[in-house]
Order: sequence, then C-alpha cells, then structure tokens
Amino acid sequence: MTFPIKKDALTHLKKLDAHMNAIITHLDYPEEQQIEDGFLALCDIIIGQQISETAKAAIMKRFNDAFSPITKAAINRASLEDLRRVGLSKMKAMTMQRLSASDIDFTALKQYDTNTIQNTLLAFKGIGQWSVDMFFFVAMGHPDILSVKDIGILNGIMRLYDVSKETAYTFENYFSPYGSTAASYLWKLLEVDDATLENIKKDVKT
Repeated sequence: MTFPIKKDALTHLKKLDAHMNAIITHLDYPEEQQIEDGFLALCDIIIGQQISETAKAAIMKRFNDAFSPITKAAINRASLEDLRRVGLSKMKAMTMQRLSASDIDFTALKQYDTNTIQNTLLAFKGIGQWSVDMFFFVAMGHPDILSVKDIGILNGIMRLYDVSKETAYTFENYFSPYGSTAASYLWKLLEVDDATLENIKKDVKT
C-alpha cells in the first residue's frame, strides 16, 4: 500500500508557507510505499542506511533475488557471507542477523506505543534514531515523521529554502503535524534539476 497523504495535510502545508505551496502545486504526487511486514521494513531501512536510492535499489534487488520471501527465518539461515554477497556491509549484515535471531514479532511491535517501539529498536546495535524514524514512516505510515538526520531531507530543505545545513536542522518540527507529507515532497524535490527548481520558486511570494 502507499503512504496515506491526505487532503488536510496538503491544505495545511500549502498554507504554511509559499515554498511548500509551490512544490506541492508543481511536483507530481509522491508515491511512498508503506511496508506492512515489520521485519521486511527493517531490512529495507537497513539496506538504505547512508547510501543513495540508486545503490539501495540495486542491493534490494539482489537481496530479494537471494532470500525471497524475506522472513526472519530466511535471514537467520543465511550466513554473514551470504548477506555480504548481495552487497551489504559487514555492519548491516550483522544488524540483520541480530534482528532475525531475536524473538520479537516486528509486525506486532507496531501496535505498541511509540516509546516502546523506539526503545525496542534502539536496543539493537546498528539501529539508530534515523532507522527508528524510518520505521515509523515506512512500516506505520506515521503522519508526522521528518528526520533531519536524513541527508535527503536536509538537502531538500537547503535547496527549497536556500538555507545552510545548520538552519535546515531547525525545520525538524516546522511542518508538524504533517511532517511525513512534507518529507515526501522534499525527497521528491531531489529529482528536480536546478533550473526547474528555480522556475518553481518563481511562484514563491515573499
């Protein structure tokens, strides 16, 4: 299923400021895929840690080809060498092994409160705050996730608002309570070349 971007979110963000209004008006609707299976979502998130979307897609294809269907049992049976063979770093492969060896039902975990989910995931070496934020976004469709630990989000904010990285960090709660919708458009913005972006920003009235 796709991430649920609602009309209320778009209305709020368009009214929030002219920059967000401009990209929502000009960019295609972002199609973010929500992953229902908690363990599969974590594998997807781990693969995507600190690499580009292009690199992630290539590794994810090899990962699926090698281990599909992706389950805790399937990954638990795989050796470290098997996991590294599809392109995972040693650290990412070991993180997956730790998750697959645990007795936690990561899909059922989504039913718990956010603090419980966060503390449970952070207890695993190799899972940091960015990965937890992405779990809320990817696996749960949480409406208000905008991680300033995500380089894509930071780059999107810097390009759209013409601000420094230090200033971009201050946007963490700016789009609340619809941070996830803002994040989707900021990621989408990374696909836009500079000339197109400048043309879009002509609609911004200061």
